[in-house]
Amino acid sequence: MIFKRRIRPVDAARWMVALCACAWMAGAPAQEGFPAKPLRVIVPWPPGGPPDTVIRLIAPKMTEAWGRAVIVENRAGATGTIGSDLVAKAAPDGYTMLFTSNQPLTIAPSLFKVPYDSKRDFIPVAILTDEMLVLVANASLGINTVADLLAAARAKPGTLTYATAGVGSFGHLAGEFINMVAGINLVHVPYQGTAQTVTPVLTGEISLGIPPPQQVVAHIRSGKVKALGVTGLKPSSILTEVQPLSTLGLEGLVITTWVGSLLPARTPPALVQAWREALRSAMQDEGVKQKLRGVGANQEWQDGERMAEVIDADMAKYRRIISAAKIVAQ
Repeated sequence: MIFKRRIRPVDAARWMVALCACAWMAGAPAQEGFPAKPLRVIVPWPPGGPPDTVIRLIAPKMTEAWGRAVIVENRAGATGTIGSDLVAKAAPDGYTMLFTSNQPLTIAPSLFKVPYDSKRDFIPVAILTDEMLVLVANASLGINTVADLLAAARAKPGTLTYATAGVGSFGHLAGEFINMVAGINLVHVPYQGTAQTVTPVLTGEISLGIPPPQQVVAHIRSGKVKALGVTGLKPSSILTEVQPLSTLGLEGLVITTWVGSLLPARTPPALVQAWREALRSAMQDEGVKQKLRGVGANQEWQDGERMAEVIDADMAKYRRIISAAKIVAQ
């Protein structure tokens, strides 16, 4: 005769506690041994842009420290949303990270429907660099200061033009922000990419440009264009003599493009912290610092909690500008 023991509720509860403890203990070594295989870093932009440049400078240091390859993959398209969506839907096991500028997280969702939620589907790890733009004018215009610009724009509304990398780009939002703050009407002229926006300003075809400083610093030094101000909170490291627009009569005008890292939602905190520490260590390397300065990247470390606050603030700011300027994705 076979006797079957009846398991009481209290015994079942104890079994569940024991099983949970065993599962936790089984998972602990996996996190302690992280990483156990190569890691993927998805850059949702083509090679050569700020996110791609920064991660390729620090990835070798992370590979060296971890003893596992940190592989950078460019998955460009749709204003950075294709690569971002890939990471949003990746397994939350710490082996796939997003390394991007803020555009697909804060601007794109304000312009069109994206297949992810910037706040719900990612865990912010850290902001590593924070870049600004510089407002420049063709030298022949005689516009040498922000006051000159405002006077000229008010004297002949709708005649001054500004070139940007396209609709919804940081330059476009900066230009519309200037219009909002100053109550003027600079006319937007979009191009296909930042590199194409400099020549029209040099030739005088376009009045103004709002590119990254490193793209026009040589032309500013030669006197071909006049730098009126930068869009950051402080001067650029490569244009220390050019003051922030927010201190030159355009109060509150701050537009920056930061580069940062995020992991899929539900990634265990221990793995998030592992990435954060690896990134911080790589950024503190003197060789990396020197190379970042060489490409005009301003180090601006912000931990995950602060990064989340920045994303919220940026989304609110850009939605306000996009709504006021009636910007529509093309």
